[in-house]
Amino acid sequence: GTGQVRDEKRLSEDQAKNLLRDRGYRDVSDVNRDGDTIRAKAKQGEREVNLRIDARTGTVTQQSGNSG
Repeated sequence: GTGQVRDEKRLSEDQAKNLLRDRGYRDVSDVNRDGDTIRAKAKQGEREVNLRIDARTGTVTQQSGNSG
C-alpha cells in the first residue's frame, strides 16, 4: 500500500444527536446507524423531519418526508 493513514473515525449515535442539536434540531429520536449512514428523526421548528447523516463527514441531509 501507500502507507496512508486512514482515519476510520465515524460518528456514534450520541455524536450524531449532538451534531443535530448544534445545527438547531430538537427532539432528536430514532437514531439508527447503518454503516456510514445514520438516520434520525428530529424537529425543526414545528416540523418533524427525517434526517440522514454521513457518519464519516458529518454531512446532514434532510429527507423529504412523503413516505408512509
